[in-house]
Amino acid sequence: MEGKIPSWLNEDFLAAALQGGIDQQPKVSIVSFKVAPSTCLEGYSSDIHRVKVNYKLQNSTQEHSKSLVIKVPDVSGLIYNVVGPIIIEKELLCYNVLLPKIMKKVNFRFAPIAYKSTIDKVIVMEDLRTDYCIANKDKQLDFEHCKLVVATMAKYHASTVALYCENTDLIEFVGREGFFPEGGPLRGWVELGTRTMGEVLKKMEGCERYADFFLSRVDTVWDELVDCLKPKAGRMNVLNHGDLWTNNLFFKYNEEGKVAEVKFIDYQVSRYCLSATDLVYFVYSSAQHEVREHRQKELYGHYLEVLNGTLEQLECPERLTPEQFKEDMKTVTPWFIGVTVFAISLIFAAGTQYEPNLVGYTAEDFVAGKPNPIILKVLHGDVFNSRILHMVRQYLAFIES
Repeated sequence: MEGKIPSWLNEDFLAAALQGGIDQQPKVSIVSFKVAPSTCLEGYSSDIHRVKVNYKLQNSTQEHSKSLVIKVPDVSGLIYNVVGPIIIEKELLCYNVLLPKIMKKVNFRFAPIAYKSTIDKVIVMEDLRTDYCIANKDKQLDFEHCKLVVATMAKYHASTVALYCENTDLIEFVGREGFFPEGGPLRGWVELGTRTMGEVLKKMEGCERYADFFLSRVDTVWDELVDCLKPKAGRMNVLNHGDLWTNNLFFKYNEEGKVAEVKFIDYQVSRYCLSATDLVYFVYSSAQHEVREHRQKELYGHYLEVLNGTLEQLECPERLTPEQFKEDMKTVTPWFIGVTVFAISLIFAAGTQYEPNLVGYTAEDFVAGKPNPIILKVLHGDVFNSRILHMVRQYLAFIES
């Protein structure tokens, strides 16, 4: 599909998107449009078409211009083959129903504007690249970028707490676990990764404790991972974004070159559980070493301040204390392991000789262990192996402090 422009991506489709549907007013007439060559997002989820549209509104001679992103599911990609078609349904609901409700409730926009799509399973949204940009994933994010991300994350999380009582079924559907459900096909990957990381650390002088952190959990990590990603009674559960890392963050800078805004994209693997899952994934996939080494506590403190402040603003009685948050961070230890050996290993391998080609592998293939040689190559990637010791040390330092 990559490189091809779908036949339905034409003037009628674009006019309907911009006017909110075929029969909506005011009518839009397309003057011209240009479709950039499609890009497949690392073979994992979607084909992306970027479209520059020039158009006029009914009874007006003034010409307008807008840049759009057309997101088409890639049914041969890793995410679709592992999680299944529910990822498409979840993201469609997020962009078209849930996110508008959330952003209205909190009066804060943390996602691109979605437009009407007349083609099933296709998402149309504003192209953030007009005013925003993605940071360099290899350099990772400094404290100011991280602080902005966790503040925006906190507002997003708080708004889902407020909306849960009004839209329980919607949030629980969108928050259904995709990657790590009971009986899921990634059990072998997680167990292989846990064992492999333990063996890698065991070969490093003075790292026996960190090796044991992985090796002692090989036989139990999957079941513990599945359990820790379920909502916890008596604790604050939120709708986590689920995939918050550098490439899903669009930053805007002011005239002085300082980061001023951030917006999140890709809501297909949201999960409803403890908020610590989003924090762990973001910090260990995207924050610079110096942030994790010296400013984790400060960063989490800022998250809690914005979270609780937003909950108060929304007149929600729930609050999350530093003590409760640290307990949550301990609870999601299996998640730290699982997301490290699965998603973060892939992130660090991207663009290197260790980047895998997993297109076409099915859930059954993962259960049978067919991709294991490829997975092992990812797990032995230079960047991943150079960071894993620091990551586990920094995580343990925080939860044990």
